[in-house]
Amino acid sequence: MGELACKPRKHFMPRQVKSNSEARRPPQQFPVPGNKEDVVKASVSYTRVLQGLVLACAVLFAASAFAVNKASFDLQHPTKIAGQELPAGSYKVQWEGTGNDVQLTILRGSKQVATTTAHVVDIKVKSPDTSALVNVNPDGSRSLSQIRFRGKTFALDLGADGAGAGSGGAGK
Repeated sequence: MGELACKPRKHFMPRQVKSNSEARRPPQQFPVPGNKEDVVKASVSYTRVLQGLVLACAVLFAASAFAVNKASFDLQHPTKIAGQELPAGSYKVQWEGTGNDVQLTILRGSKQVATTTAHVVDIKVKSPDTSALVNVNPDGSRSLSQIRFRGKTFALDLGADGAGAGSGGAGK
């Protein structure tokens, strides 16, 4: 039987053996675009990626700038908040604003029961729990003076008598 000889394909051969024109060229260190269209496509792609990153950063910044902060707290006794007496129970508090003065909204379930302004104050140690500090007035009534938040070193101060500068009201 005769010998069968296989000729190797060019793409399996070492670089020098493929063709004489390819063997004479020095290897390229960096890929060079073949034409002007490739350069334009690469720069457009880079520009689109950069625009996307800028847009993503802007959205994140805007979301954090207008974020509403939320927490829950309990009242053990009927307590006045912004002139409105609230019965004992669980409430949600939301506040928004920048700087030291914020707008505070008190909710019971989804119903708004009071709104007022509060002053953000620093406290020296992190609060171990979310808690409502209540003053007992000379007439025996109670008023909310401060809300502290678990693990935070700030509190919302409603003033000495809990009246704040807002008003109590019915829900939305």
